[in-house]
Amino acid sequence: MRNFIYTLIALIIGSSPVFAATKPIKIWVSSQTDKLYYESMILDYQTRVNKDFKAEIQSFGFMQMPDKLAVAIKTGVNPPDIVQIDELFFSMYLGDDIPFLDLTQRFKKSKLKGNIQDERMSLYQWKDKLYGIPQSISACVLYYRVDQFKEHGITEESIDTWQKLAKVGKKLKDDSGVSLVALDWSYFELMLRQRGSSMFKEDGSSNLDTPIAADTLEFIDNLAATGAGLSPDRGSIFDPSFFGGDVMNNEVLSIVGAGWYGLDMLQAYSPEELAGKWRAMPLPAWDDKLSTSKRRTSTFSGQGLVIFKESKSHDAAWKFIDWVMQDTEAAVQRYLQNNSFSAYQPAWKDGRFTQANAFFDGQKIGKLMTTLAKDIPAQRQNPKRVQAVGALRERYWGELMFNERSAKEVILDLHKGLIAPPGDGQGPDQ
Repeated sequence: MRNFIYTLIALIIGSSPVFAATKPIKIWVSSQTDKLYYESMILDYQTRVNKDFKAEIQSFGFMQMPDKLAVAIKTGVNPPDIVQIDELFFSMYLGDDIPFLDLTQRFKKSKLKGNIQDERMSLYQWKDKLYGIPQSISACVLYYRVDQFKEHGITEESIDTWQKLAKVGKKLKDDSGVSLVALDWSYFELMLRQRGSSMFKEDGSSNLDTPIAADTLEFIDNLAATGAGLSPDRGSIFDPSFFGGDVMNNEVLSIVGAGWYGLDMLQAYSPEELAGKWRAMPLPAWDDKLSTSKRRTSTFSGQGLVIFKESKSHDAAWKFIDWVMQDTEAAVQRYLQNNSFSAYQPAWKDGRFTQANAFFDGQKIGKLMTTLAKDIPAQRQNPKRVQAVGALRERYWGELMFNERSAKEVILDLHKGLIAPPGDGQGPDQ
């Protein structure tokens, strides 16, 4: 009889929702590097916080993530609990029915509040509600080849404004056939922000019908026309072939990129023989009448953590996010594993962020990034942003670089696309 009672109690406990085994949290990330990082963080969380925590991680390609997520949201089949999503793709979901959990109240009670800059928090806000926590500061710098700068007599001071860079770059091209800076579609938006402007006004309407927007794209176009700037063969600095071709062959000497670009892509794809031959400097300033800011940095991209609204594990998912974002060791490991610079400012006090980095010629690159982070510009989210950026990247950038359309024509088309009703075939909504 006693054994029967024990067996019955075991069956009851095993079937009770209170005592049931913890269901694994499903986490979706957008790279293998992130998968490895979060696997190690889960083990750390289990050891130091919650031994019963369980999680399963799936990694998708950066461009695959939006498609996979859209299917999961639409069908409800095997959806994730936590999603690592780029701030650009997040804009796709802005509207009346956002599929992510409102984190506003949870964030207010967290130590994260007040310790992540408002300029980064705005990336995951919509209509006064918060839906995600940004992982990185994404401060932009100019990465340059130390050996090649020395060979051509170029110093950081000689290109500390964009106007100087254009002049030095033209001379370099004329004298040696080498381009000073790589060009990419991503520069347009980050340059606009650096200059104190943006693609959208505060009310959400297009801000591209402005002199500064046209001037920014014309400046990029002029860099290409003079040879001071070089657009990679495949049109992007994010294509691995760019490093094995233009960079390896010393055809271009510098690249504009965010912190994560230098830690991740630059170190991952640069030929081994170029290790130790890179440094980073603040972006050249804008020295002109149109610009309202002379800041030496900007921002581009960056990922954050959101919780799927239909998840059955809101509390467990939030507790993990809250921990991984504010734990100092987690932040340091994200940096040391060549991923990104944490957006959680108290973690920057750890001395490992300011150690010399051998890949960057012994430079204390973490110190540079966190110093510049204090001056990053704010960024407005908009439901049409992903379409506008996509149109610039996929269609207009090639037309601009191949002289098929002028900068003013491209800006006009982008503007028309932003003010057109969805689905009418105009610009970004095409």
